[in-house]
Amino acid sequence: MTNQSETRLELYVRSLAPGVAREQQDRVIAQLKNLKDAAAIDDYTIEVWGKEVCATTEAARTDTGKQVLEKIAELEQWAAQNDRSLSSVFEVQEIDSTITGDQYTSIVLPLMVLAEYHDDDLVGVAPCAYEGAPVTIDEILATLDEQTDRPLIAAGHAGQ
Repeated sequence: MTNQSETRLELYVRSLAPGVAREQQDRVIAQLKNLKDAAAIDDYTIEVWGKEVCATTEAARTDTGKQVLEKIAELEQWAAQNDRSLSSVFEVQEIDSTITGDQYTSIVLPLMVLAEYHDDDLVGVAPCAYEGAPVTIDEILATLDEQTDRPLIAAGHAGQ
């Protein structure tokens, strides 16, 4: 890396074998590896966090549930502080079961979300919206790709 801060990416996925987004996920994971190999980033991690988390159930109080909810809170706090929106990324649903009578809050997790850190500071999240326009994972990766000598993004994906 040419800068003095460490750049680390965290990719959160619903599954490592998604049906709908497999090609996109495979492409993003390959790009992460290529960015690390090209020294455009220092490191990356891939975390599987499932389809949804029920914020008001016992599962949310487990270590895993707490980690997912804390990550969502961190990403949402970054968005609020940086004039970004994650409203289309994390879908909050209030569930009323007519069968059991239970009521709970569920957060549907995106197929993929990427967090960019410089040292320990969160500096980017995708997907998100900025001034009403979408910011995609491909755009963040393309911006990082511009720091390398070889292209990692397929033609047709513009960087910021």
